[in-house]
Amino acid sequence: MVTLQSANIILSGHFNPYLISPEWLRRQSIWTPSDVHVVAAGLRQDSIRFKGDGVEWMLSFDRLAIASTSEDCQSLAITILELLPHTPIFSTGANFVFQDESIGIIHPVFSRFHGLIPANLAVPELFKWSFLFHEDDARVEVIFVGGEQGGTFSVNRHRKTESAREASNALSHFPADLTRSRQLVQELVEGIGT
Repeated sequence: MVTLQSANIILSGHFNPYLISPEWLRRQSIWTPSDVHVVAAGLRQDSIRFKGDGVEWMLSFDRLAIASTSEDCQSLAITILELLPHTPIFSTGANFVFQDESIGIIHPVFSRFHGLIPANLAVPELFKWSFLFHEDDARVEVIFVGGEQGGTFSVNRHRKTESAREASNALSHFPADLTRSRQLVQELVEGIGT
C-alpha cells in the first residue's frame, strides 16, 4: 500500500531569512505553533530551519521551503506571497514522497535487473531509476528507489514563474498535484505487479 511520507512546497526566488521568522509568522497570524524548535545543524550560512506542530520551514536568501503532511503548505505559502507581493519568485516546486513497503529488494520486478548485472558483481543493495516528462505547465520528475526497506517514489512538480502573483497561481495546483502524484505512483506500483 502506498503511503505519503512527506510533502513540501519550494519557492525559488529572493527571500530574507531574517524577516520570515517564527515570530513574524505568528505576528502575521500565518503560523502559530504551540512550540517551535530551531534546527541549527547541517545548514549553510545565512539559512534558518525551524519546525513545530507538524510543519517544517527552511529559508535562505534564494529559497523558501515549507514541509508538512498534516498541514496545508499551499495556504501558508500563498499567504506569505500575499503579504510580500513584490518578492521575485522564479519557480515553484511541489514535492511528494510516497512509500510502498512491499516493493523490497526481493520483489519480482528486480529479478529482471539482476539478469543484466554481470555475475562477478555482488547483488545490488539498492535499485534506483527516474524519468522526466511534462504535464500541463509542470515539469514532472519521478524517482524510484527500491531496497530492503521497500520502495520509495519521489514526485517533483516544478513550474517556472516570474512574480509572486504567478507563483501563487502555480501553488493553486498543489491539491491537484498531490492527487495526480498519488495516482501516478499507484499506477506505477500496479504496473510492476504488486
